[in-house]
Parts: sequence; C-alpha cells; structure tokens
Amino acid sequence: MSAQERLRNIDVLSYELETDEMITAQLVKTYLSGLPEENALEIMRGVMKGSVIHLAAEEAEDEGQQDTEESRLVEGKQLAALIDTAVASIHRCLEEHMFSANTEEAKEARAMAIRAVGSISGKLTVENISPELLIFLTDCYRALRNQ
Repeated sequence: MSAQERLRNIDVLSYELETDEMITAQLVKTYLSGLPEENALEIMRGVMKGSVIHLAAEEAEDEGQQDTEESRLVEGKQLAALIDTAVASIHRCLEEHMFSANTEEAKEARAMAIRAVGSISGKLTVENISPELLIFLTDCYRALRNQ
C-alpha cells in the first residue's frame, strides 16, 4: 500500500476532535493526499522536526541535560503554514466549483463550506492545538514515512 493510500485511510472522525480541528485535520489530510508523496513527506518532516519530548527537570539534570526554554518549545511556524496552505488550496477549489452546484440549496451549502474553510487560521489552530490533533498529525507523518 502506498503512503498516499495509508494517508487516505486515516479516519479523521476517530480522533474525537472539536469541530474546527476536525475541519482542519480533514483539510490537511486532503491537501497532503493531493501532493506527490515526496512533497507531502517533506512538508510533514518540516512540521515534525521541531517536535521534542521534554523530560522533567529532575530527569534532565540526572542525564546531564540542560533545562532551557528552547528545549521545551515545539516549533509551530511550519504547522501553521501547512494549515494555511491547505485552507487556501481547498478554499480555492471550493470557489472554483461554486457555480457547478445545480440547485440554490447546493449553492448555499457550498457557500457555507467556503465560509467555514475560510475561517480556519493556522496560527490560531497552533496556539490552541489539542493533543488529539497532534496525534492525528503524527499519524499522518507516520503514514507518509513508512514504506
């Protein structure tokens, strides 16, 4: 099974995300699924490379490691950029197909979807990220990385 197929098999609903994060997760998954494998993996490597596991202060001292502010930070710029790029890509796609809707109800539904997608902000998502969304992103990275 290809990495893209493994990525497509990830069920966003199984992560029990809040509504905004569920939309964000689906947008990221859809965006990554549409990219060539190498590009998607490179993007996720950029997002995940800043991830660190912080040891408690006592454990860090025992291991001779310094407990610096920098060692406790997870870089969110790449993740925010990925989310914003995914939002823009899907938003553009929805707008392009806006007028292909057959009924007025379908056009209204598409307009609501466009507004919902447009309201997602990478920066705000990263600032308020849940453990569940982090697990989802880790699973996406694992799906792309494992061959």
